[in-house]
Amino acid sequence: MRRWRAMQRHAPHSGAEALDKLRANPLRAPLVLVLVARVRDNPKVPALEQELAVACAAQNMLVAAHALGFGGIWRTGAITYTDELREELGLVASDRVIGFLYLGTPEGAPKPLPAVDPAAHFHRWPH
Repeated sequence: MRRWRAMQRHAPHSGAEALDKLRANPLRAPLVLVLVARVRDNPKVPALEQELAVACAAQNMLVAAHALGFGGIWRTGAITYTDELREELGLVASDRVIGFLYLGTPEGAPKPLPAVDPAAHFHRWPH
């Protein structure tokens, strides 16, 4: 609901369809985690590294969820990085919303992944 209110404030001319879709997003999974970096001035840890630490933690949570038989996906969207969402969540100006983790039990079989030829994407370093 907070993302919906933030979107109404951020883009008041958004169509009803876009707002309805945003309102329904949290219903895609039984658990939605908001990924927030509490960025603080620190001479040893730049702001970017503080944000990347949250990204690494999110990736580890996804790996752990999948290892336990759950499914998950990291999502963002137009509203993710706005001041309006940060304010709706009660965050301070230096906090950064990094994204949302949707976690739950997958329905059906996993989608097949396309075949990838590693030789087309990676090159061997000459010896």
